Amino acid sequence: ADAHTAALLVIAHARLHHRKYAYECERERQFNHAALAPCGAYLIARRIVIAASEDVGLADSNALRVAMAAQQAVKVIGMPEARIILSHAVIYIATAPKSNRAYAAINAALEDVKNARTLPVPKHLRDSHYKGAKQFGHGEGYLYPHDFEGGFVPQRCLEGGRVYYEPTTNGLEGRIKERLDHYRRQWEAAANSEAAANAGGEA
Repeated sequence: ADAHTAALLVIAHARLHHRKYAYECERERQFNHAALAPCGAYLIARRIVIAASEDVGLADSNALRVAMAAQQAVKVIGMPEARIILSHAVIYIATAPKSNRAYAAINAALEDVKNARTLPVPKHLRDSHYKGAKQFGHGEGYLYPHDFEGGFVPQRCLEGGRVYYEPTTNGLEGRIKERLDHYRRQWEAAANSEAAANAGGEA
């Protein structure tokens, strides 16, 4: 769809959620002494902020800044001029590159917590500053990333190979993917080296 159609779809989607989130406006009226925009405009701005993270996400993190600025401006300016601000934000969100991977990652992590599929914190990451921590091996073997080139060290922070965030190549998220792929190659090389050393020791 073209930008105009996409913008209309985002606004329509926001209006469909009007009843579900109507209590937000009443709460704002009760606790916020600043001048408020009409409820409909505020709720549309609220949905734009959510869409900025849920649907655009890390493909264009600037979308969240635009959305938050629009929400604040709607509160300050009010209608009818707030329609211009909403149009600005909606068109930006509608035409931005899209990624829902941050949304998917937090949902996957929460699902694991909900179903007790959690893993123990590795000993090298546990607090070693209290008395007696050393006898439990807490903090032993920890490598401080800033002491290494690029601020990265191939030391795993989560055992079991569980991966929650898988970036797309869309927009700026493509750069994150390149960086993570580089880190993962270093992790794999370190793991292979450790496995080879262990195998040699057992021989």
